[in-house]
Amino acid sequence: MGKEKEFKIYITVPRGEERVLLNCNDMKSMQGLTPTAEILATHFQAERIRMAIWERDHQGKKRKEEQPYRPQPLYIETESDRFQDIVDEVKSKVTGCNDLSHIALTMDSAYMPCCIISEFHPDEYEKQSIK
Repeated sequence: MGKEKEFKIYITVPRGEERVLLNCNDMKSMQGLTPTAEILATHFQAERIRMAIWERDHQGKKRKEEQPYRPQPLYIETESDRFQDIVDEVKSKVTGCNDLSHIALTMDSAYMPCCIISEFHPDEYEKQSIK
């Protein structure tokens, strides 16, 4: 049998008008946080099902102003200090990067995120559960 191909996932770093891709496999702060190929495959399958359900439910009823369901990236939240470690490592590798309020991961396109990593804000969950 042939050797299994290594799964590569990248951080998309905005810098001015361009995007820089950083390999997550080479980043110490991303160890254990990046989704596996299996997790992403499961997420993509769930999104395909959501698209099919939307199509089924809107067949022949689509209004001009109504947008079709768009697949969403996987969302991962992490502790504040862990998120800051990621931001610091990205900034040390890419000079002049733009806002890093969230980290977008991609497998092959700088403009199509498959996963978004953000800082966990427990107070946001408390506000939602009170309503």
